[in-house]
Amino acid sequence: GAVICTVPVLAGQYEDVVYKELRDYQSGQRVSAVMQAIIAERSDQDLHDLAAYYASLARAPAAEKTPAGVGPDATAVRLAMQGDPQRNIAPCAACHGQLDRKGAAPWLGGQSSVYLAAQLRAFASGERHNDINEQMRNVARQMTPEEIDSLAKYYAAMQ
Repeated sequence: GAVICTVPVLAGQYEDVVYKELRDYQSGQRVSAVMQAIIAERSDQDLHDLAAYYASLARAPAAEKTPAGVGPDATAVRLAMQGDPQRNIAPCAACHGQLDRKGAAPWLGGQSSVYLAAQLRAFASGERHNDINEQMRNVARQMTPEEIDSLAKYYAAMQ
């Protein structure tokens, strides 16, 4: 059976992403009792070293497989590659790496759909608020629960 993963896979993640998230945990900008306790006393150099280490690792295979003969959800592909300008939803790929990458945006491919959906919901509710210029909060608030789930599955199946 599939492993339900509620934490991100860091192997092969962009170095600036890992560093930013570690700094955000350390400052309390991003909240996690587990992470804050682990890195509270780490130096800035330690954070850079950890980020470089994780970035140097090979990316894991996709967390989830799309069933044979089943293509990705059309809504997810549209949101990922084109967004929805009428609702002020930018294409995910414009920041997260398939088309372009901006502002320490993480690579999303291969993360578990459970983790990705939880993060989108946390941005939508404002519970998570360490996005630059509220970009993720503004996008996630415009998305339906079904769109969040389909996008999470789309990225989980990506290498």
